Amino acid sequence: YHGKKNQNLWIHQRILPDGGDVVVETMPHVFDGYFVKLLSLFYGETLEYEIYDGGAEPVARGSAGYSGDGSQPAGSRVGRLDGILKAQASEDEGLQEKMEQYAIRDEMTEMLFEYL
Repeated sequence: YHGKKNQNLWIHQRILPDGGDVVVETMPHVFDGYFVKLLSLFYGETLEYEIYDGGAEPVARGSAGYSGDGSQPAGSRVGRLDGILKAQASEDEGLQEKMEQYAIRDEMTEMLFEYL
């Protein structure tokens, strides 16, 4: 969102299809009046949002959908979760294997690495 660099903005957001409660967060000022909210969406998800500057009415509203641009590395945790969701939606027979591989890697990571 582009506004005035010294104003306070809040974003009211929810992710569909699950819906859930509306989450309200402040939007950080990044540069010269540009405010940015970074969010990762998974396969099949859509973000609905409204931006407020303290008034009763939103100054902006809209939605953003999953782009499917492959920006998540396939071997990353996010990429593997995205692959599971795609397989589930397409009723892929490889879903069970993807889920098992995810669980194995998650367990191995927990066993091999220590939290800092």
